[in-house]
Amino acid sequence: MEDKIVGFKCTMDGTGCEGLTEKEADQIWARAEEAEKRRKELMPTQHDALKAMQEAYIRLKELGWSEAIYCPKDGSHFDVIENGSTGTHDCYYDGEWPNGSWWVCTEGDIWPSRPCLYKLQKPRLTQDIFKGQPDNVVVACVDYDGMLKFGDDREIRHTYTYASERWRGSEWISKVEGTDYEPLTRLERNANSPKDKQL
Repeated sequence: MEDKIVGFKCTMDGTGCEGLTEKEADQIWARAEEAEKRRKELMPTQHDALKAMQEAYIRLKELGWSEAIYCPKDGSHFDVIENGSTGTHDCYYDGEWPNGSWWVCTEGDIWPSRPCLYKLQKPRLTQDIFKGQPDNVVVACVDYDGMLKFGDDREIRHTYTYASERWRGSEWISKVEGTDYEPLTRLERNANSPKDKQL
């Protein structure tokens, strides 16, 4: 007997939705309850939660983040962190301080933002990244940890998965760990990309 469909979930490639079974829903709820139990054990009081929040804030500053009010205000892009999100987001400040607004850019659209921290972005991919790569490599993607991945399919997801902050694809042709490129960026190869030099 097939498990009853009780809702919907996104497909693994992010292109649509499919049925959520009762068993899957129960597993998700069990994980949520376990996460709540763990939080209560780690932070039983408001004071404990505030202390953990401060520790995370200090650690993020040690990792190069600064208060969002000090971000560039010349229209250039930078990364931001928002309360309530575990991701980092491409952002710019529009208008004259302090009456302007922060805008997060994603999937060809922009969204208003109220970031708490910002960090200048690292170098972005250019067509030179395809030097020395075989002709069937048509896309390059950078994961959250700087891993550079080369793929042969332009239909590789145009967005990374927010849970893992890694680009999804079928089979990656090659990978380079620990690069200094801006995380969570993607570039397609064009017809004029250089081919005469190895990376």
